[in-house]
Amino acid sequence: MHRAEHFEELFFIEKGIVTRLVKGFWKGVAVAIFKENDLGQKFVRNYDCIYGCGWLMSIPGEDGVEKEKWFELKQSCSIFMPCDLREGMRELNVRRLSDLIVSRYPNFSYCLKKYTPKTTESLMKTFSLWKKYPDIEFLLAGSYFNLAYNRAFLKLSKSKKQKYLAIMKKCKDNSVTFEKLKFYEKYGFCEENYKEWKDFQHEIGVYVGISYPIFRYLEGVIKSDTLVHHHKFLIYEHYCDYYRMAKEAGKNMKDPYWKFPKDLNKAHNKVVREVNNIREAKRLAALAKQKEIESKTFEDLKKIAGRFSEFSKKIDGFEIFVSSEMNEWERHAKALNQCICAAGYYKKMAAEKEIIVFIQKDSEPVATAEIFEKKKIGQFYANELDRKNCLPSEEVKNAFNTWLSDIPEELFSMKKSA
Repeated sequence: MHRAEHFEELFFIEKGIVTRLVKGFWKGVAVAIFKENDLGQKFVRNYDCIYGCGWLMSIPGEDGVEKEKWFELKQSCSIFMPCDLREGMRELNVRRLSDLIVSRYPNFSYCLKKYTPKTTESLMKTFSLWKKYPDIEFLLAGSYFNLAYNRAFLKLSKSKKQKYLAIMKKCKDNSVTFEKLKFYEKYGFCEENYKEWKDFQHEIGVYVGISYPIFRYLEGVIKSDTLVHHHKFLIYEHYCDYYRMAKEAGKNMKDPYWKFPKDLNKAHNKVVREVNNIREAKRLAALAKQKEIESKTFEDLKKIAGRFSEFSKKIDGFEIFVSSEMNEWERHAKALNQCICAAGYYKKMAAEKEIIVFIQKDSEPVATAEIFEKKKIGQFYANELDRKNCLPSEEVKNAFNTWLSDIPEELFSMKKSA
């Protein structure tokens, strides 16, 4: 890849669309790398931004480089805009492109009489906007460039623009932005107020939820605050916390009573108490629901374990049984370092997805086994403290298999998962 030694521009009409094409040159080799049209579209090919090197062009046919297809850039995409910077070429190219555009769109000449772009890039931008919004001509004539190139402003209805025009006459500042006009329309024309608001936004950028009316309200709170050591930043934070809590408490934050409380501290304390009560009520409700669920789980667990009550046996010294008692589950889980409780295997058994079988010797837990439908054995482990050596002994396996062979298969009938 190479850094272009210079660029050259071509202008033509393609399928009725005014197009600007830029070629990059390196050692006499020209490559078309960029083009844009009067529809506002921009395309690039064989032109890439390399980290630490900037924008470089690649030459098709060199080191296996292929001629790329034109790639359309998004509006938000940033690119070093190539243009011909050779002496005298910038002005010449602006004239050439202007003549081409006027030959196709004669009315654009009136716009050029009032404003002449200095680069072909800005000329294309101006022309593409003029095609959509012809009244851009009057904004450019008045040097209202911030508004002329603001698409949100250009899209406004004629009546809305006339309202802003009245504000612009008062403002007498042709560098006025659309944001500033909206502020004046909403809160009245006052340069000082706008400056204070912008200073606040610059200084306290993190408090994005604070609108101008809230800012004004907090300015009053700061002036009336008797605690001198309260920094204004803390008051902004205090209000943001109040606002969040009030919304959680279900207050209508469009109501001035809640949006601009007479005493911020009292209002804050009030909503904190309410939120705490709401959270506690939700916690108790969730706890009651959980207890209800657990109660049903243990009822179901007891019913399922009851199927196997008559099959609790002692085989070769090993006691093998199914239990619904949680102390039995916890005893085996702790002795064997297993997660049958922590991972909720008792819930799976209560939901009839599996059966957990306990095996012990001389009342000491030895192993647990997971059984699925049709007596299919799942996890079958002894002490899992050492995961590499936690399989049950052959004696345990033999005793368990003997027990399992005596159990009717229908007892292991499981519910189908949804």
